[in-house]
Order: sequence, then C-alpha cells, then structure tokens
Amino acid sequence: MTIYDYNSAYRGANFEGQERVNTRTAAFAHSFGAMLARRSSDRWSTMTSMLVTKTHRALSSIPQSPNDLYFPVDTTLAWSYRLTGSYRLPYGLNVSGLYTLLNGVYGQRTYTFRSLPNLSTRSIRLEPYGDSAAPARPNLNIRATKRLQLKSSRNLDVSFDAINAFNSNTPWATTYVSGPTFGYATTIAGPRTLRFGIAFSF
Repeated sequence: MTIYDYNSAYRGANFEGQERVNTRTAAFAHSFGAMLARRSSDRWSTMTSMLVTKTHRALSSIPQSPNDLYFPVDTTLAWSYRLTGSYRLPYGLNVSGLYTLLNGVYGQRTYTFRSLPNLSTRSIRLEPYGDSAAPARPNLNIRATKRLQLKSSRNLDVSFDAINAFNSNTPWATTYVSGPTFGYATTIAGPRTLRFGIAFSF
C-alpha cells in the first residue's frame, strides 16, 4: 500500500491552517419493514416483523489526508427479525416469548503502520466496510406468569423468566485490526439468566 506522509520541513504551525469545507459524501439510508400480527384469540396471539436497512455513509466525513480515502464508504445492509407470542394455559398460567435475530457485527480489516517520519503511526483500511462480519446474533427470552387472586381485590403475581434461553455467546463487538487479535470478540451477549419474581398488588 502507499502510505502518505509529509516532509519534516513542513512541520509546524506555519504550515497549518483551518478551512471550512463541505463533506463530499452525503449520508443516507433506505429501510423496508414488514409486520404480521394476530390478535389475541383462542388463548394465543403472535406478531412477527422484519426490518432491512441499506446504509450509505462516509467513514470519515472530512478526510484529513489521502490515507483516509481507502475504502471510505459504508454501504452495508443491516437487518433484524422479531417474533413474539403468548399462550394462555389452564389454571391462569400464561406463557410468552420473544425471539430476535440481528445481523452480525460489521467491520473492516485495518493495519496500523508504525515508525512513519511525521505521522508516527497511522491506521489504514484494507478492505471495504462490511467484508469482515461476525455471525448473526440470536436471542430468546421466555416468561411464565401466574396470577393468584386474593381477598379484597388483592392479587399476587408469580413470574419466571429465562433470559437468553439459548445461552447464545455471539459477539456484539469485535476487533478487526490486523494481528494476533484479529476477529477477537470484545463484547458478547450476556449468559443465560433465570429470574424468579413475586409482585403483590392492592
């Protein structure tokens, strides 16, 4: 790759200045969504939806040097899917769930060049944004509730939740810097969590 630096003779405040300029790349996005729902009837209800978004944005709104012109635009396609439903069982027991599926975390491989005469270090993009991506991110939450009616309009609600029931560990943040840590997940989904709750209303 060609790495752009400048001669040491031009270092200093005498060769620096500020100028108002317009960004050359407009940021915009186009989305398409669809939803299908069934109202609560015969003990059950459900809703499903899908959203797709095509993005066009500059990774550097104002390039500071020709080094920022390598693969400068994000044109990725983000998508998400959601499915939720509930079912009323006998004896006042209600079961519901929420399933979501999101696209994997997008990124691009970069490399940090060091020991440059004046820039010292410079991180350069090596591929289009989105060429590196993590797996899709699924998640399922389940809840079961039971209401106990007490005297004088008082109720006792007992609930049980399973959060991230699949115990998914897909990454939500990943480093794409070339080297031994390339592709390492820096943030993953929380572990499966079981929660028991009691609520008293009066």
